[in-house]
Amino acid sequence: MGKTMNKDDVLYRAKIATFDIREIGRISGKPINTAVRSAVDDAKKATKAGTMKDGEGKIGTIEGHLFLRIKAGSSHEDDFLLAKNFVGAAVPVVHDQAYQNKVNTYIQVRTAAYDQLVNGEKAIKARLTTLEQMLGVAQGQADEAKRGGFGMNNPGDRAANTLRQAIALAHEAEQLFQDEVHAPFATHRSFAAPDGVDGEDIAEYSKSYYLTKFRPKYGKADEYRKLCQTTVAMIRAAAKNARNFADRAGEVKVNAVSMAQELEGLAAGEVKAMTKVWGLQAVDSVQGAIEGDIVRLNETRETPNMPAAQIETLTARYLQTSNERMVAMKNSYSRLQKHVAKMGEIVASLSGIPKDQLKVAEVKEAIKAVDTHSKTMAKYVKTVEGHMKLAGTAYVSMKKEAAKV
Repeated sequence: MGKTMNKDDVLYRAKIATFDIREIGRISGKPINTAVRSAVDDAKKATKAGTMKDGEGKIGTIEGHLFLRIKAGSSHEDDFLLAKNFVGAAVPVVHDQAYQNKVNTYIQVRTAAYDQLVNGEKAIKARLTTLEQMLGVAQGQADEAKRGGFGMNNPGDRAANTLRQAIALAHEAEQLFQDEVHAPFATHRSFAAPDGVDGEDIAEYSKSYYLTKFRPKYGKADEYRKLCQTTVAMIRAAAKNARNFADRAGEVKVNAVSMAQELEGLAAGEVKAMTKVWGLQAVDSVQGAIEGDIVRLNETRETPNMPAAQIETLTARYLQTSNERMVAMKNSYSRLQKHVAKMGEIVASLSGIPKDQLKVAEVKEAIKAVDTHSKTMAKYVKTVEGHMKLAGTAYVSMKKEAAKV
């Protein structure tokens, strides 16, 4: 915008590091929309990282409209319209202590449950990291058995012990998921306010909190849990290899067919799993959904006699919905990359098949199937990235439409 915000028209100002975002809601008397909240958060992060110098936030009027202005020193960063035809700061509603205790209890329960879920997700990820290290150990034990000459220190026995430890660890991950992740997630699916509590007083910890906090973390934890299971399956294949090699005292003739077919099954499983990372929002529907949000936004603005305040509220809601679609899509794409990495490990494991077994018909067929699965995944990822690019373009258009005064 660039227009002057006169000193007398400034209602609140503070350095970005100490800027209280709650002042936006208090002064405007409206919920804080996603774009404004993100802008303040980004400015705080930039200040902390040292990429924004002398950052300042101001809330005030310009030509009768209420704006948030973010500046870096003398440089004008951005303006956000908070309310049109602003007449004065909203008068806060004063509640008694009993009411405030209800609000505080609701928030504390929600945040405690989220912290429990986060800790559960971290614990499962830690188990996955250990399992991936154990996979390397098991594969090393299989290589040792293949070379032979190991004497009494049988790598086949050690690989079997590695597998037992891995199974126990995967069981821990599953139990953690049920107790520390799924339990709080399922308990807090409801967005209803406690009896007698105004929904706006807990809005930040209700539906948006669930969608932007609980659901992404739950998805990550579930993905780590599944990857634990896949990794154990690969450890089992390596342990079987080690046992086969060890039992033959280093002979090259092993059951390569079994190994190749097991890797083929793992590859097929990854291809099947990769299409399920999107949940209820298919990646090829995001662009259309956001474009639909734009259409609804414009229809709202063209509705005769609709109050300006209602138009602003609906505009913020449509923008937030589009933002949530983008966040969900990016989180799902991150989970997809886990399956891409696991497919790479499966393909690399094919090198463990003895060379003189590669001409066996069943082995050749399984290796060819793994290659087909790998190419199918690569093609799918390329298609997904194309849909994501189109969705990103639609989201840019949505933000431009929403920013129109």
